[in-house]
Amino acid sequence: MNKLNTLIDSIIEQSRGRFLTVTFRKNNGEIRTINGRVGVNFRDWPADHRFDSEGTQTYYFLIWSVRDRGFRRINAENVIRIASQGTVLYTEEPVNTGGRMAA
Repeated sequence: MNKLNTLIDSIIEQSRGRFLTVTFRKNNGEIRTINGRVGVNFRDWPADHRFDSEGTQTYYFLIWSVRDRGFRRINAENVIRIASQGTVLYTEEPVNTGGRMAA
């Protein structure tokens, strides 16, 4: 697992089931945002948020989509932004400092 996947894994673990808003790039290039939770039970089994594809080095995580009312699998390398409770926890976009250089 590379550093980005480790960082995203850590953020998701620390969410402890709180709602997350995840923006990511789909395989067809479309940008999608999902609002949901990780760690939701699936068929009476706790659903681990990690979902690695067998035979590949692709790292996915599972999120329960509130809008779709179902689990969605997101490729961690395609994540653009993660936010929870109004706070951006991860973004691949540069942070706007209002035109000032950060010290």
